[in-house]
Amino acid sequence: MGQQRHSGGSQRYSDIVSTTESVLVIELGCGEPADLSFDGATRAAAEWVGILRKCGRTLHSFLLVVNPDDVLERLRKRYAADPDALFCIWQDFGLYGLYQQGDPIATFPPSTDILEQKISTSGRSINDVALEIMGKAGIRHHTA
Repeated sequence: MGQQRHSGGSQRYSDIVSTTESVLVIELGCGEPADLSFDGATRAAAEWVGILRKCGRTLHSFLLVVNPDDVLERLRKRYAADPDALFCIWQDFGLYGLYQQGDPIATFPPSTDILEQKISTSGRSINDVALEIMGKAGIRHHTA
């Protein structure tokens, strides 16, 4: 999707403009290209945020945070069988460090006026975190 976004023009965010779903979830880990040759979805967040607001969308932004010890444990498990495990762990832990420091490469610019609600994921299940997000966004959970 990133290259479609990079190409710019009126179609750059046509998919989010044309969607008819009442709830749109956009997961953004780090929306920047590896070579930083253009402003991606993190540094240029004002563009897609403005489009969503213009479409009448209500935005709820959540910053998922985790304890440093949990990060390393999760990364070791994730990359246990990867021949490049050390490189992958360095890379992901480095990104975690950028988030922790509030570096502009990994955080939204203040001009976007995005208020991120922090949610800790340490020691929690994916379902538990999802339920908290839904609750904070005012989305009712329906059981089957």
